[in-house]
Amino acid sequence: MNNNLLFLNDDYKPLEKAKEKVKADDYNPHKEIEMFWGKFGGERGISNAYEIYLRMRGRGANRFVSDMEIDEYIEDLMSVLMAYYLKYRRVY
Repeated sequence: MNNNLLFLNDDYKPLEKAKEKVKADDYNPHKEIEMFWGKFGGERGISNAYEIYLRMRGRGANRFVSDMEIDEYIEDLMSVLMAYYLKYRRVY
């Protein structure tokens, strides 16, 4: 486990990874936002969001995407949310 992570619980890794990206010297929230929508725009983004909703409702049998794809989506979602926040706050 990475000792730089604030939270010890694996559930917080996507948030911590997003925070680490922001600390990078070459961080650019505009590029993060473009990358997210280029990767998850349209049907794929909707399917992933719906899959998270179904899992939250306890309907795991209706899976549209793999666990690994959802983990990747959540990680990128945390990054884009942070990018939008920083852009909105005019930090960058």
